[in-house]
Amino acid sequence: ETEVADVLAKGSKAISELISRGAAREPDPTDGKPRFAVDLLDEDGCFTDGELDDVLRPLLDHALLPYVRQRFCCSGAALAAVRFRRFVPEERRFVTPHHEHGAFAIL
Repeated sequence: ETEVADVLAKGSKAISELISRGAAREPDPTDGKPRFAVDLLDEDGCFTDGELDDVLRPLLDHALLPYVRQRFCCSGAALAAVRFRRFVPEERRFVTPHHEHGAFAIL
């Protein structure tokens, strides 16, 4: 429960800072509306925020990745992206159904 609160607090802070500077508003490829999202993983597979790494890394390494590897019988499954999205009534309430064609598994 505290992990969820930490992720929400730190992710909300990161995206709010970007939005206040006019960023994180790129058009979403699914519908062309602003994304209001931030990618939390850099090209090297490292979290862009050390505090988020402290919270998310244990969850990923000990729960989510083992689950994906077992569920899909793929011992080499690895993290490729982490996106934090903000959904508020004044901006965006949902993302239309779509396919992530390049993804192996989405959680």
